[in-house]
Amino acid sequence: MSEQPQHNPYQVPATQVLDADERFAASRHPRSVPAANGIAWIGYGWDLFMRAPGALVLLTIIYMIINFILGSTLVAAILGPIFIGGYFIALERLDASGELRIEELFAPFQSHLVPLLLLGVLMVGGTFLLFGVAFMLGLGTILGGGSDPSLGSIVFFLGVFVLAGLLFVLLYSVVFYGVILVVLGQQRIGEALPNAIAAFLKNILPFLLNGIIGFVIILVALIPFGLGLLVATPVLFGAMYASFRDIFAAE
Repeated sequence: MSEQPQHNPYQVPATQVLDADERFAASRHPRSVPAANGIAWIGYGWDLFMRAPGALVLLTIIYMIINFILGSTLVAAILGPIFIGGYFIALERLDASGELRIEELFAPFQSHLVPLLLLGVLMVGGTFLLFGVAFMLGLGTILGGGSDPSLGSIVFFLGVFVLAGLLFVLLYSVVFYGVILVVLGQQRIGEALPNAIAAFLKNILPFLLNGIIGFVIILVALIPFGLGLLVATPVLFGAMYASFRDIFAAE
């Protein structure tokens, strides 16, 4: 069993020596944390990666292969939260026991299948609703201008789709974090989704800072033919895991 790092740059309870299946006792409600913690989460993600780099790269390759096989389909969107949840369960075990099990990627099929499927359905339904409404509003505006739509109607059309895109990112973020709260926080969907929204609202600055750094990391990771994603992916997943431990730490 590997030793835990002696220095934790943000104040979350230090990881205890746990049995392999014992989990972090999370608070049921989020708390506010300093903006700088958004940077520290990246550091914690890197620390997790360095505990088992080979195993995490292998886990990431399998995760990517699954997503490639499923492709951009409704099935992929619905099943997506299951494999995201499995990734976090694997990280939790690594953090708790120093051991990473590849099979944890499929653990939610037995432990959290129904709630994660519902989150996938919510993601698909919300996406169709957002862009369906955006398309109807935009198209109605352009058609209302006759055969020669005005510049204003075209700008409105584009603006509606930009807004829909931003709302899509928000929806995906809430569902993504909801997955963490379901599989690691042991929360029901009706509790997890409001808590995910509350976590973002209470910690806008740390999430914004974390997101900016994460975006830069992804851009750099894409340079060497995308191979850097094999490192960036587990680090950024680890950062989100760290944010969960930080924001939902018992006070």
